[in-house]
Amino acid sequence: MANTWLLKRALQTVVPYMVICLTLAASQFTGTTPPSTAAPPKYNNLCESVTGGSGMCVQGSACSPGYTQMASPLGPYFLVCSSGSVCCVQDTAPAPAPDNNTCGVGNPPMQRVLNGQDASPCEFPFAVSIRARTIGSTNEALDLSSTQPVCGGVLVGEGWVLTHPICCYSGRGRDNVSLDLVVVAGEYDVTSPDLDPVSGLQTDQVVGVSECIINPDFEAPDSIDQFRFDNFALMNGNATALLRLAEPVRSSCASQACLPSFVSSGQDANGPVEQCVFLGWGISDLQSFATSNTPKKGMVKIYKDEVCDYLTRVLAPFLPRPDGSACQVSSAETEVCVGDHGGPVMCYDGAQWSVQAILPLNFCESGIPNPFVIDVSRFEPWIRATIGL
Repeated sequence: MANTWLLKRALQTVVPYMVICLTLAASQFTGTTPPSTAAPPKYNNLCESVTGGSGMCVQGSACSPGYTQMASPLGPYFLVCSSGSVCCVQDTAPAPAPDNNTCGVGNPPMQRVLNGQDASPCEFPFAVSIRARTIGSTNEALDLSSTQPVCGGVLVGEGWVLTHPICCYSGRGRDNVSLDLVVVAGEYDVTSPDLDPVSGLQTDQVVGVSECIINPDFEAPDSIDQFRFDNFALMNGNATALLRLAEPVRSSCASQACLPSFVSSGQDANGPVEQCVFLGWGISDLQSFATSNTPKKGMVKIYKDEVCDYLTRVLAPFLPRPDGSACQVSSAETEVCVGDHGGPVMCYDGAQWSVQAILPLNFCESGIPNPFVIDVSRFEPWIRATIGL
């Protein structure tokens, strides 16, 4: 493991960014510029169904809420979308507001998720970006221009975000989160407001944070300077925190994930939780600390209890297992790294998505692979009691 000075330096350098260290290269997402209302869209952005319905080609694998994906037309007389795009037509009736009594509503995962592949806009509406006030913006209003990404999180209730406790220490500390932190729900591109490529309407929502509640079983220091960055097990043991939002989330690209007990995990006595995906706004080069503006995703399996104990002995015999953790095994050489902390590991049971784990604070530059994630099922009673489920 890298020495303490190097670990602190890495955290101080990278903590403003949500990170996934993905060893496989992937192409950047390029959004389609929404058409102006004063001029028709370009010809090559149009698409048409075999029945004559018209729409617009949008890069990605799914249409935004409020739009229906049309089947690809056949024959030379119909306008088709290029590879990597879908044809979206606006619904005749507006999309209904999110139902707060439901959770985990989303598209099923691809049969094969390529690690390092860009996620599509609105593909994972449960994940959020947590942003902190930048240095020198003390007197400015909290918005995209006065903040920068620091952590990830996941919506688990109306007005609640689950994350890693260290995220609450960004800015001037956990007692000042209302002054220094915001959550961006429906986030895609962290550098600018996200716009629906068809309607031009904004799809992400900047929401203030009114309170940070840290799990009482986590050894929470008074300030970030007192974190034991040289002790992986200590800084990630029972590491869960809840952000109370200042207002409800109303973004069309945001919805809450189910907690583990709400869905079938698909895990037998000795098997893994299958169909799990984690994502973040990643770094792929620890030398330059270059980050991606849009999230990348990777597929993992989650192992718990005795199986995780066995994997710990095999995969990380010199890395103590944190209290309240589970094991993750990725489908490729994909590593969670500095700054990924707080982001979700979301699993699909065939009908709904649940947050089975959140990502720990991990220094991937140490050269020791991290097999651990924070097991949300261990802390579900505390989560439910805190948010009133």
